Amino acid sequence: VESDEDSPVLGKREGYLIAKVALYFGVDFGKLPKGNVVRDGMKVLVTVPEPEELDFSVDLDSMRYLTKRSGLQVATDWLLDRDQQAELRSQLKESARSYLREEGLLPTREDIVGRLNEFRDVVGGSLGVEVSFR
Repeated sequence: VESDEDSPVLGKREGYLIAKVALYFGVDFGKLPKGNVVRDGMKVLVTVPEPEELDFSVDLDSMRYLTKRSGLQVATDWLLDRDQQAELRSQLKESARSYLREEGLLPTREDIVGRLNEFRDVVGGSLGVEVSFR
């Protein structure tokens, strides 16, 4: 996450917050509505909902804060009780989500359905039914 301000009067106020994050994104089958599972004899059809964020965490040991501020910016931050590091921390989660979306790193519903269907024989075989995901 980065912040870059440049005031003609106060000077530069730059800050960077770097951290390792983990975003778990997928489908929580524990929340699956009963209507999304249809059984017809020995066949089971599961309608997979849209994936969602399941968990987000920050590795606090990896967090690094870098700043470059003019003396007037330092004084202004102190007088106005501004905390640039806290400002950047508050943007970390949304910044990570945006990055993952822009880079195409979050699985789509179709990706998840495809992966589940690759294992439908294993799932269905253990239950004694034919399982299909859509």
